[in-house]
Amino acid sequence: MKVIIKNTNRIEELTIADHYTGIDYSMDLLGNAGIHADADADTDAVTMDQEDFEWWQNYIEGHEATERECEELAAQAGVQYSEIQVKVFEYMGQQDMENERDRAIQMLAELREEYGVA
Repeated sequence: MKVIIKNTNRIEELTIADHYTGIDYSMDLLGNAGIHADADADTDAVTMDQEDFEWWQNYIEGHEATERECEELAAQAGVQYSEIQVKVFEYMGQQDMENERDRAIQMLAELREEYGVA
């Protein structure tokens, strides 16, 4: 999705895709957080300041890293990806989005120990 950075009018991209289907759900993610495309804009872009853009960029990178690490652990442990992913994402739970990556790292470490994967 396109993001217009306030005060610069620079256009950036934020993209997050479903791990299996590859479908981009950036608009849904930001929309669920109360950030919507500008109704009067010529593009389907959202407007935010540089600091917010960087926060979302870091959030998405952390989420994608969690998905990759779940997949790697599942392969190493010889279990289904969904078995790992469900445990990690349930543990991340309904916490503040700011804490999700740290909680994922913690649960992945516990699961590595549980499955005997170094």
